[in-house]
Amino acid sequence: MPFWLTIIQGAALILSLGVLIAAAHHLSLLGDFLRYFSGLNPAGFLIFDSIFTFLVIGGMLASEFFAPQLYLRLAFICGLILAAIFWLSAWAWAASFASDLSRIYNAGGYNGSNPWAASMAAGAILGAFTWVVILVILVFFVRACMASPQGSSFTAKAQNDAEMGHDKS
Repeated sequence: MPFWLTIIQGAALILSLGVLIAAAHHLSLLGDFLRYFSGLNPAGFLIFDSIFTFLVIGGMLASEFFAPQLYLRLAFICGLILAAIFWLSAWAWAASFASDLSRIYNAGGYNGSNPWAASMAAGAILGAFTWVVILVILVFFVRACMASPQGSSFTAKAQNDAEMGHDKS
């Protein structure tokens, strides 16, 4: 795989860490109010997406560098497709939730919701950027796989056989 794709994968991990921090900060701000928002809050889904992205992209990087015999391209393509779907739904839900939270509580004169909405909006913005980066990784990973079909460790490679008239080199 090209080296710049590895750099973009690292950027996706950093953005995912930012989403994890924003979602955890949002949950810490809710405190006692968390029981009222437990089923309606997208922060848990953002945390799940961050962990899922760490597993998929971290697994890609770890297997590429440390265990190339475990580098299964099709599994990583499926993981990236799932990550793209999860990130799209997560940042859209987080943006909608932040907008509703800001609108409802500011209309009621309760100004304490600004940090709640801001932390969720930060998670939504970083999630949107992560979604775009995941799509870029997916597209160029598929292009690299199509350009080099013999690059996987599990692809059967023909051995040179001197008895069959092939060169030994």
